[in-house]
Amino acid sequence: MMEDVTLNRLRKLIIQQKTASLPEPNNDPATQVAYESVNHYDQYVSQVVIAVLQGQDKLEGYLEKEKLHQILTNLSHSTFPASLRLAILYQRYTDRLEEMFTLASKIVSDRIQKR
Repeated sequence: MMEDVTLNRLRKLIIQQKTASLPEPNNDPATQVAYESVNHYDQYVSQVVIAVLQGQDKLEGYLEKEKLHQILTNLSHSTFPASLRLAILYQRYTDRLEEMFTLASKIVSDRIQKR
């Protein structure tokens, strides 16, 4: 039952994420780095979620998570208003991805406990 609730929440997040688009970077090089890092994390989480939905029960953490966090933190200290707006949007986008990964991890954990 709990896995069903978690699975339904994950499905809703997948739909939300599919309709969201990652804003393009501006002329600030820091936004380009952040954009590429968030996009890479998005691809990773998508692969993990697909694997979990297909029944895979082994997950690995994202190796670049600390680097991504630092890139977003640095961007959030930008003196350019347009870059600050992007920092907020990129952080929200990343937060949704992290929630998806957490739910996928919970589904795997629940499956393993049922064995």
